[in-house]
Amino acid sequence: MKKVIFVLLLVISFGCKKEKAKSEEPTFKIISSDSISLGYDHNIRLFKSENDNNKFLLNYAIDDTLETTEFIVSLADNGRIINSSKVNFNHLLTDYVKSIDGFYTIETLRVTMGKNYTHDFLCKYDNNWNKLWEKEFETEKHPAGNSFICLNKDKSLTLVSDAHKENQYGVILKQFDFNGNLISSIFHKEYGNPYTLTSTADNNILITTLNEKSDYPTLILTKINGEILWKSTLNETIIPKQIKQLKDNSFILIGTKYIENSRQKVVVVKLNSKGQIIWKKESSKHYYEEAGNIIVLDNNYLFSASVNLNKNGRTFPYIFEINNDGKLMSEKRFDFELSSSTTPLIVKNDKYLTLISVNRIVNSNDPFENYISINRISKTY
Repeated sequence: MKKVIFVLLLVISFGCKKEKAKSEEPTFKIISSDSISLGYDHNIRLFKSENDNNKFLLNYAIDDTLETTEFIVSLADNGRIINSSKVNFNHLLTDYVKSIDGFYTIETLRVTMGKNYTHDFLCKYDNNWNKLWEKEFETEKHPAGNSFICLNKDKSLTLVSDAHKENQYGVILKQFDFNGNLISSIFHKEYGNPYTLTSTADNNILITTLNEKSDYPTLILTKINGEILWKSTLNETIIPKQIKQLKDNSFILIGTKYIENSRQKVVVVKLNSKGQIIWKKESSKHYYEEAGNIIVLDNNYLFSASVNLNKNGRTFPYIFEINNDGKLMSEKRFDFELSSSTTPLIVKNDKYLTLISVNRIVNSNDPFENYISINRISKTY
């Protein structure tokens, strides 16, 4: 009889410990919220972190017309909106960097007048987004191609863009001084459209490219003048969204993987310092997922995604947490509906985590009528 009681006590004790462990799984909750609505159809096209503040380029329509307006929205470290400034760009802004005395931008001429190719402009603005000068490039590129710009430690700039040169597609890297004078230019014809750009700790540049013949991304580490140091092709059909370098010079990549029946899933890949896969984590239990961004915590990684639970269902923002080995630690669904074709973003600074998303107005019959939601979140157990 004593043996039976002892066994029962062990079972009860084990069950309590298991339940306790389950209750200690981390999750996230909203502790404060803010929102902004400047017009009709909002779209976050570009997000940048600048010191303690975070800025995003907000594109929105005045009403249900095609005419749009650009705003730079600034967030404080507590996730609240500091201000929003209207900026008039002559061309479509594709990327920008902040310097001491203003901003450098890459802008693409989208109006091609029926031509198959277009080109970029390098522009300088002061700290209040007043244009100081612009330089027009002769190198042709695809109208829908990507262009990135980075600020180098030697006080120069590097432009990375898709290019069409000598009747061939490729990727071009151009280095400029702060006055917009060309220092160097290298065209790599064997590569395709760039999808991400990461400035590394040793003043090099890591880019990912995709060409028309393969859905496999190629990682290329170059010097700031475009000279290739190494390259690595991933044998995965991943559309890369963001790459970050870690303290040990390895990399973490987040992207979207396309699978059968128009389904998509988010993929996170840990890469060594040469771009080779260490581990890969796929989130595949939902019907449709689109990668947002990833942030690095002390021991784990957080990444955001827009998630559709069913084929024709609504889309919600999610946060996933994985550890250094790629094991899923937790996931959190936030119960507000995302606007069509948008993904949420996570912002991290020394004090706070903030979730930024474009939310659909639920009582509207128009899926493009939306607003920007900014939610400060905390981690709970």
